Amino acid sequence: MNLDKDALIALVDDDPAVLQVLTQVLQEFGFNHLFPFPCANDALKSFECNKFDVVITDFKMPGIDGFELLQQLHKLDSSLPVIVLTGHADMTRAVESFKQGAFDFIVKPFQPFEVAKGLKKALAARRLSKLEQDYKEELEKRVWERTRDYRASLEKMTKMNREIIHRLGMAAEHRDDETGAHIARIAFYVYQMALILGQSDEQARQLALASTMHDIGKIGIPDSILFKTGKLSREEFDVIKTHTTIGEKILSGSSFEVLDLAASIAATHHEKWDGSGYPHGLRGEQIPLSGRITMIADHYDALRNRRPYKPEFSHEKAFDIITNGDGRTAPEHFAPEELDIFTTHADEFDRIFTENKSMNHQTFQQTFLCSSENVEYLFSS
Repeated sequence: MNLDKDALIALVDDDPAVLQVLTQVLQEFGFNHLFPFPCANDALKSFECNKFDVVITDFKMPGIDGFELLQQLHKLDSSLPVIVLTGHADMTRAVESFKQGAFDFIVKPFQPFEVAKGLKKALAARRLSKLEQDYKEELEKRVWERTRDYRASLEKMTKMNREIIHRLGMAAEHRDDETGAHIARIAFYVYQMALILGQSDEQARQLALASTMHDIGKIGIPDSILFKTGKLSREEFDVIKTHTTIGEKILSGSSFEVLDLAASIAATHHEKWDGSGYPHGLRGEQIPLSGRITMIADHYDALRNRRPYKPEFSHEKAFDIITNGDGRTAPEHFAPEELDIFTTHADEFDRIFTENKSMNHQTFQQTFLCSSENVEYLFSS
């Protein structure tokens, strides 16, 4: 069964020619359940009877425009992916709609493969959202209905926790080939720093696991912005910043501590000690310890890695940038205690990066989600 082909897709545009082209294009890609609407009102009325999986809507329409339609649809279903079609002249408003929850936007005139690719990405996000919701509901049900065999129930819940972490990590890895190794190394850095800061082994392991989901919000950032090789415009950088709040939204609301901790990390791992970070401009102790630790770990690993906008840096250069600054990065961005740990134990950071440079997410699952004794061995010199 092909889940994409069975999805219910609403198409909204006041131009009959555009509706016809969209319908034909998506039919050619094998999407069979298409619902074209000439106005937003008709789409909203149909939504009461049809549970759409994705909505593709024009931005400029008489009456209710794409921006208002987006808002009304998300009142009915907050996780519904909405793709906005826009002309070049509407780009500023389109970016604003993205900040308000649009999944993606496609500039007209569009290429057929762009529409199909955007739709497939939206459907994948929809499935992930449903998976998380089903996971939460099932886990809550199991907690309420657990049997007298507490140990067996605890083992099942632990497996579920590992499964959701694995799947969320895979979602981030899908957006970036390097992310599998990146999130593994982040966990290693964070675990090491947490122990030095006096956390227990169990606390350090939980913090390390939670840190692997710090960039989960990037599944909601358009490829055209996330992988842009040139300099980002201010509007594009504003979109990039939303991966923190998107990640927090995906992970928040859980009754399980590791996911709650992950939501906090997703929201705060770009906050800076001097208050110049995002998304909320938190300063000093306003930033939770988990966010401060992940921030310096993520920053070091990003400097060491090649990115669309920069080459790979040596350990020595990364160390110099963090401790002395380079115009974009300054020592004042990092909490003094965590910066001191990084400075004192910089060789450990280099070792972790070098030894795990090509580690993928599957290998991380096999090595990190193990007994605490094995984890301690993994980090021994």
